[in-house]
Amino acid sequence: MSTLDGSRISGPEVFLHLTGTSLPPHSCVLLGIEHGQIHIRGHEWIEPGWHVSATFARISVSGEVLYCSRKDDWFLTSVAVISENDHGRRQPRLPVYLRGSVVGSLRKRQ
Repeated sequence: MSTLDGSRISGPEVFLHLTGTSLPPHSCVLLGIEHGQIHIRGHEWIEPGWHVSATFARISVSGEVLYCSRKDDWFLTSVAVISENDHGRRQPRLPVYLRGSVVGSLRKRQ
């Protein structure tokens, strides 16, 4: 977990790198993932249209900045995730390694 400037908003740390630059990655906080977008909280303005890569946990995704808006002393940035393997999909695939179970019922054949 990471907290930005000791504020009440905390979450997983995200490193946002501006593609094609030699600038160091921005340390941000992941606010959420929804409808193929990641929403992050950061200290710096990022121009909409920039291509970025975001790394959090063991996941790395590429995307394009949709918007960046000032909120008090921080910026809310939304990135549309782009995946080369998701042609025709409405939402990108994100690898998640969590335990799960499948529950079903048996039906008697007639």
